[in-house]
Amino acid sequence: MRAKRVGALLILGVGFIGCRDHVAPTPNPDAMVTGVTVLPASVSMLVGQRMTLSASVAAGPEQPNLRVRWRSSAPAVASVDSNGVVSSLAGGLTTITATSLADTLHSGSCAVLVGASNGTITIQGINDDGQPADLSGLSGKIDVIVNLDSSSPALSRVEVLLIRDAVDTVVASFTPGGSTGRTTGGPMTLSFNTPGLKNGQYVLRVRVTLTNGSVVASPSVQLTIKNS
Repeated sequence: MRAKRVGALLILGVGFIGCRDHVAPTPNPDAMVTGVTVLPASVSMLVGQRMTLSASVAAGPEQPNLRVRWRSSAPAVASVDSNGVVSSLAGGLTTITATSLADTLHSGSCAVLVGASNGTITIQGINDDGQPADLSGLSGKIDVIVNLDSSSPALSRVEVLLIRDAVDTVVASFTPGGSTGRTTGGPMTLSFNTPGLKNGQYVLRVRVTLTNGSVVASPSVQLTIKNS
C-alpha cells in the first residue's frame, strides 16, 4: 500500500515539473514595441495621384525589427504597396494602416479621402473641423470642398445634394452674383449641418447648373450620418 502511495507522489511530482517546463519566458522590456505612428495622419487626394506615407515604430533598443505591414481598408478607393506608397483610384474614404511586424498588437493609421472628378467639377474633400471627415459617421458642421475646372462655361448655381431613398435634398448651395455667373475655376467650400437630418446612409453629389442651361454633376460619394 505504501509503495503505491510513493509511486503516485512520484507521478504527481513529474507532472508538476512538466508544467514548469511550459512557463512562458518573461518578455524583454528592452525589446518591446510600444507604438506605431503614421504620418501624415490624414490626407486628401485626387483620383490618379500618388503619395508616400511614413511609419515609425517605437520600441526598445534591443528590438531589431522595426518594419511594418501596410494595408488599405478600401483598396478600390486607394491602394498601398509595401513601401507605404498610396495610389488613389476612385472617390471615397479609406484607412491606410501600418502594423508592426514584431508585435501585431501595435499599429498606426492615416485617413485618406479621395476626391472624385468628372472633368468639370471635383469633390476635392469633405472636412469636419478642418480635417478629412470620417464618412462612416458624420455629425455637426460639414464642409464640402468643390473644385471647378477653369475651362468650363460660366456657372449660375452650385448645389450639394444628399440622396436617400431616391430623394434628392439640397443641403447647401451657392449662386454667383451678376448675370454672367462665375467664369473662373478654383475651389469653393459649401457647408451644411447634420442636425435635423435623419441618421443613416446617404449618397452625396455636387450639381452645377451652367449659364448655358446644361447641368453637370460630380461622381457620388457614400457616407453615413450619425447624430448623437
